[in-house]
Amino acid sequence: MTPEVHPSLNRRARCACGRIVPSANWQSLPFFVPRGEGTQAAKEYCKCGYTEIAHRPDPNVVAEGICTGFTPHGAYEYDLYYCGCSGWD
Repeated sequence: MTPEVHPSLNRRARCACGRIVPSANWQSLPFFVPRGEGTQAAKEYCKCGYTEIAHRPDPNVVAEGICTGFTPHGAYEYDLYYCGCSGWD
């Protein structure tokens, strides 16, 4: 699957271990997930951290008092990738 193209190649990607690298060479970053403006993550995740579907009835995060209503997160500070810090198997 080809990642979405995001407007800014000046972004950086962060691994779960905290390592940060430029996103410009996203083709060489394992498990790269773009999270800039206009990406799926920016549109489908709410500022509360849950996805849009969690805000729908029966049960939902609004009824549980976790969120007041779905508001798209927008661009995240970092894209995601995996650097291999926990091994590959």
